[in-house]
Amino acid sequence: MTTNRSASLGLALSVFAFAAAHTRSATDRFPVGSYDSDAYTLTFDTTGTFRYVKGDQLMVQGKYVVHDSTVVLTDERGPDACVGGDRNPGSYRWELVRSALWFRLIHDPCPDRVRGVADQGWQPHKPH
Repeated sequence: MTTNRSASLGLALSVFAFAAAHTRSATDRFPVGSYDSDAYTLTFDTTGTFRYVKGDQLMVQGKYVVHDSTVVLTDERGPDACVGGDRNPGSYRWELVRSALWFRLIHDPCPDRVRGVADQGWQPHKPH
């Protein structure tokens, strides 16, 4: 019985380690950095913060969480931010196509955020 319990524990730890490594590698694949679309720049930093900027003006700042091919955006502040539980969070499927970052709507109670980020190719930022 001790042997079976040890084998079960070993198997469980192996599965957990595989799942953790798989999740970590999926998250690591998310292309942090800055991307442009029209007059806006969308930046994802390594601490889980995103910024949506027009020119030099911060329009929205919030938190993001990546899980596999999905990203969840929660606005926190800014003149265009969707603030409050009834307007957060927004969930999107992300994809890198050539060098463009695309977001496809899964669910988002904030139509302004959907219009701002979804269904457009965000190109790597080129400083002016």
